[in-house]
Amino acid sequence: MFNSMNVLQLGHFNLKTEYSIPDEMNWVYEPDWDDSETIAELKSIRQFDVAIVDRAISKAESERLIECVRAYGLFVFDDAKFDINHLMESRAGKRISRENFQDFIDSRLIHYYSDTYGEQFSMFRFTVCNQKGYKIRYTGFDGTEVKGDFGEYFRQFGYWRMNVPLQPEMSLDLWLEYEKSIDVQLEMDVYVCDSAAEGNTMEEYHFSNSELESKEYLSIYNSKEHVGYVFVSLKAKGEGMIKVRKLHDRWGRGKEGVFLPGGERTITSDREEAFFYFEPGDLKPPLNVYFSGYKTREGFEGYGIMRAMKSPFLLVADQRLEGGNFYIGSKEYEKLVKNKILDVMEKLHFTEKDLVFSGISMGTTGAMYYGSMIGPEYIILGKPLADLGTIAENERINRPGGFPTSLDMLAKEMGDLSEESVKKMNERFWKNFSLGNWGHTTFIISYMYEDDYDGCAYQTLLSNLRNSGTRVFGKGLHGRHNDDTGGIIQWFYKQYKLVLRDHYGRNLESTD
Repeated sequence: MFNSMNVLQLGHFNLKTEYSIPDEMNWVYEPDWDDSETIAELKSIRQFDVAIVDRAISKAESERLIECVRAYGLFVFDDAKFDINHLMESRAGKRISRENFQDFIDSRLIHYYSDTYGEQFSMFRFTVCNQKGYKIRYTGFDGTEVKGDFGEYFRQFGYWRMNVPLQPEMSLDLWLEYEKSIDVQLEMDVYVCDSAAEGNTMEEYHFSNSELESKEYLSIYNSKEHVGYVFVSLKAKGEGMIKVRKLHDRWGRGKEGVFLPGGERTITSDREEAFFYFEPGDLKPPLNVYFSGYKTREGFEGYGIMRAMKSPFLLVADQRLEGGNFYIGSKEYEKLVKNKILDVMEKLHFTEKDLVFSGISMGTTGAMYYGSMIGPEYIILGKPLADLGTIAENERINRPGGFPTSLDMLAKEMGDLSEESVKKMNERFWKNFSLGNWGHTTFIISYMYEDDYDGCAYQTLLSNLRNSGTRVFGKGLHGRHNDDTGGIIQWFYKQYKLVLRDHYGRNLESTD
């Protein structure tokens, strides 16, 4: 375990006196909600990562638990006789065995730590060795392509410079994005080196071709009491092509979720990932679907703001390229995203009128793109981006060096950076958008007047929505794309609360 967590226990006696609890677990025992000292301690902790219920609780206590405990972190002993079905649904609770409680602490509870982290090994630090005879093509954050004869036996052909730290008792989940010819086989060696003794290897892992082809994470662990550094080497044999796209490393949670407890990861046949986090909330409409914006630190965006809404929400994250590929991809990828939203709707028994799609910057593209496929009641956008080809084109003159990922995105989806590809990339978005039935959808949009990414997005949206019967509310702020993100978020959040209050009857705090 390598990160602290807050654990709340409701019961008739303190389980901490009976079991071995790691020091990193802030264990709060609560025998009586009315006890003034306990209430004060509870208020000092904004959110509990885990709650363990070992006694009957009142309706008021159930409501408090919904407020202060993360979803997927509620556990009730399987011999409990009391009825808390609504609480279990709202918090996605689970039953656990009293007999194996110490094993539960040691093997599962340790994965419910508070923080989360994920990143990519930088492709700029990927080095191809034994270059003689290889044809090497670098394609930005889309990867490095190597063609040649790698030999009859496995030998190193590439590695990452500048290693990743691994804290004591820390596990990492590794995921390699790559393509290769059928006649080429690939292996990956991972070494955890001692930071205090240069050259001393503390742990080593060797992953075979079949393990790399699996859709499961490759997990490593630092069992020592001091920091180690992770060195990764790739080996190959055979003749053909290998394209190394990305190596991701994420703090491990075992089988309890990805990024967050309950977080889900789906993978396409070409090894591209889509991430989802669903929280049931109070199980009442609407379902708020939030698409993360561009972010190099991997994980979900918008958890706090969506949690504050108290209604069900679904977070969607895109970790391709440097910080996202605008939720555009293969038919298989786009089907994964669409079907996940439909699956959650079905689980909640919601219709399109119970949906609010939203996003900021890159997230707006996802909200509009999949909104055209599903037809939500509301779409709330901050700094909309639609003409994806133009965003890349603006990198040359309007925004030199400001967002090179846009060039990677254009090359990845269209094959090159030509004017024709710019045009086709724009058309790809608007063709999809034109298929939407927008008659009942309301758009609420805040945008930048001098946006240097997609300066005409708001006006183009208005033009494409003309005669559709939809309503559009807009607010412009002066500045380039990233000049007033705080103002955009403030207005975005205020409009969200107004929609929940006026359309769905939710009595949230003041919207001033």
